[in-house]
Amino acid sequence: MYALQSSSLQIIRHTPAVLRELLHHFLVKPNVHLRGIFFITLIMQFIRQLLAGRQATVKIKEL
Repeated sequence: MYALQSSSLQIIRHTPAVLRELLHHFLVKPNVHLRGIFFITLIMQFIRQLLAGRQATVKIKEL
């Protein structure tokens, strides 16, 4: 029981440090993070188009 409380307190203590580090990364290297977001957006668009093409193929085959 005590170990669980201790680990919970450690998580609470470390959370501000982790958030501060993330904020630092976004402020210091925004271009790196923006490139990552842009890349993920491109991948999602590609997957969406791929799925739409498959769906259209299935509908054509059903006719």
